[in-house]
Amino acid sequence: MIIVSVSMLGLKFDEASADLSASLNFPVTMPVVFVDPQNITARLGENITVAVKIFNLTDAYYATDQPWIPGDEVLGPPGILYNYSLGNLLGFAIIFRWNPDILAYVNHTVKAPVELHPDGVLHEPIFSIVNVDENAGTYELATTSLGNGTFNSPDANAAVFTMTFEVIKRGVGNISLDSVDLATKWDIPSPHENRIPNVIRNGWFQTSSLETWIESLDVGFSRNQALWEPIILGENASVRVVVRNDNLTMAETYNLTLYYNGAPLEGGIWTDRVLNPGEAETLNCTIPASDLGRGVHLVNASIAVLNGSEVLTDELTTQFRVIDTPILGVEAPTLAIPGETVTFNASQSTHNDPDGTIQSYRWSLFAPGETLRFQYLGVSVTHTFAQSAEDGTWRVALNVTDSFGIGYDPMRPATAPYRKEISIEIDSGPPSILIAWPENGSFVGEDVPLSFQIGEIPFWIGYSVDSQPNVTISGNTTLLGLPEGVHSVVVYANDTAGSMGASSPVYFTVDANPPNITDVSQYPQKFDVQPQDEVTVNATLVDALSGIKHVILNYTTNNGTWHDINMTHLTGNVWTATIPAFPYGINVTYAIMAEDNAGNRISTSETGYDQYLVVPEFPSSVTLLLLGAAALLVGIILRKRATAS
Repeated sequence: MIIVSVSMLGLKFDEASADLSASLNFPVTMPVVFVDPQNITARLGENITVAVKIFNLTDAYYATDQPWIPGDEVLGPPGILYNYSLGNLLGFAIIFRWNPDILAYVNHTVKAPVELHPDGVLHEPIFSIVNVDENAGTYELATTSLGNGTFNSPDANAAVFTMTFEVIKRGVGNISLDSVDLATKWDIPSPHENRIPNVIRNGWFQTSSLETWIESLDVGFSRNQALWEPIILGENASVRVVVRNDNLTMAETYNLTLYYNGAPLEGGIWTDRVLNPGEAETLNCTIPASDLGRGVHLVNASIAVLNGSEVLTDELTTQFRVIDTPILGVEAPTLAIPGETVTFNASQSTHNDPDGTIQSYRWSLFAPGETLRFQYLGVSVTHTFAQSAEDGTWRVALNVTDSFGIGYDPMRPATAPYRKEISIEIDSGPPSILIAWPENGSFVGEDVPLSFQIGEIPFWIGYSVDSQPNVTISGNTTLLGLPEGVHSVVVYANDTAGSMGASSPVYFTVDANPPNITDVSQYPQKFDVQPQDEVTVNATLVDALSGIKHVILNYTTNNGTWHDINMTHLTGNVWTATIPAFPYGINVTYAIMAEDNAGNRISTSETGYDQYLVVPEFPSSVTLLLLGAAALLVGIILRKRATAS
């Protein structure tokens, strides 16, 4: 067994290799795979080219008692268990990565073989496997030499591949080597390892610094100063861009243009704007709904800043989505009864957007009067109405949320398709109806108030008199101009479920005429009422249809206060009342008022009042003397007439 060590071979580095190692801080005892240049700064829109190179490949070997593990930047102490080649490259496998949000892949070149690429690696013929994923920002390269010749570059570095990018966004990030495997031939002195130890050095990228730059670019539906995304078809898109001047001592002038899907956006061009040191400003414009179709759209902000005699540019791009809405299909009964179990099914609902799906279904059940009673989740749900469930219209509201995170928002009109309402009528039977007036057997006038009570809120109300066609009404009413005689009335009501209810018929009599008052008499007679006399007043009252309800005698003394006396039924059609006695000289005026059972009234005052005067009271002897004097006076008068003749 032959053990060969670096020290035995007397490995040396020339001055050029030592200078490169020192300038890049590379180790000198192992090969180095690195990104060149190590640090890159570029502006938006510029192209940059980087290379992955191998430095310090030699034909030396190194023996040690410790295995080399990828990532170790030094080899173990000299020994005899492991023998590593520090060059003699026969093939490699490399995984390379960048940030695709900042750097867009343009192209690449594999620098093999050296017969075609003098600054490259390996000898012909070669075989390569290449995989570029521009979206993920990865590049996988596996290359091997099919000949027997190995490759070394002891005095310099050799390029494995180059790659060109376009800078598309401000930012910083690594340009990194995720893994590196270097392979050598197997016929090196044993014990041997066909893996070449190596050190990895990643690169780093940043966009060039502008002191006035685009800090942010956002697009969405604007509400309450916030932008909501995605935008719903039919909504305007609000574009908001923030420009900041980080220069703390100098104001800067800039022009800004917004581009929508590659074309300048109307209202999105600002020129000769001055931004003071340390300040930021927000610029806004709108993309009208008529210019927005369903799908993903791009908005780009491009700024040109006057920096001394130089114009510096910056760009920022954002994308936003415009979505369509769901179509909600709900299957549910329109009528149910207390105790019934019903199903609400939305399985026919679809989403108009090809990239959208309905993620959640929430059902809300409202009792009459807008009271929320129940909530359920799921595409299809069931509900059992209690036996005590109120009659009337119940509302069922379905609210959905889709895969874009959009749901119904009453403050956002475009979300109306995310909610669907239906109604279901709960009907325990036809409405109950009770007529309060007129009552059965009642007597009424020709204009009859009709009042009633209904046990639930009706959809329609009507009545029928004497089985005539129904008359539609909205509530209590008056039956006008009915002829005298017996009539009937029925009230009908239809509830929202379509059930018709009817009251019991009420029979009543219409009496349109008041009582007839005749034969009013008094005792004592009008000219013979003395202070001690109570006056009895009698009257005959007749009402053949509804009968007399009550009779009142109204009187006043000396045109003062009126007093009422209830007259009583004496006999037959005669009613009577007594006026109390009054002193001499009192003038009494009276009238009779009568009302029948239909409410018709009449008063004798309509044709005039009855009156009498209380006269003095005389003793009987005085009366005889007065009679004698009267007879004597009559005799004298007769004699004078005879003499004259």
